[in-house]
Amino acid sequence: MASQRRQPTPSPKTPMANPPRTSEGHPDLQGFWNNTSVTRLERPENVSQLVLSELEAERYEQGSTWVVNAKTQNAGELKIPVVITVYADRSFSFITKTPPAPDLLMKAAGVDKGSATPNKTKVGSVTRKQVEEIAQLKMPDLNCFRLEAAIKTIEGTARNMGLTISD
Repeated sequence: MASQRRQPTPSPKTPMANPPRTSEGHPDLQGFWNNTSVTRLERPENVSQLVLSELEAERYEQGSTWVVNAKTQNAGELKIPVVITVYADRSFSFITKTPPAPDLLMKAAGVDKGSATPNKTKVGSVTRKQVEEIAQLKMPDLNCFRLEAAIKTIEGTARNMGLTISD
């Protein structure tokens, strides 16, 4: 979700930029423009350095990748989506999500990829029990409140991949 920033108001000392106008009265936006006169360049008080040293950067990278690897090591070959948030004090948090439904369906069906034309060419099949297991696993990341709705969502994904659903 994109964050919305409030436009800074220029201080009384900084005059508003008056861009050149076209013959119709619109701003002439040709050329190079920047907002250096409006943007305040301030650093938070708790940040003491502008850049990290080589050693600090290496330690930070090793530490953050170690944490991510530790949380995702049981996934095997499955892709694990991760939401990483980095804060101004250089700390970070991340949330691991469940594997994508198409990956789980392809693994359950034993196929390498979905069909390019799912309405004509079927590439494999999954059972309703497999679909229910995938739906239960994906339940925290789906926008469904009931398991039946999650199952229908996963069934729709399977159909769009060219998989048939058997009993």
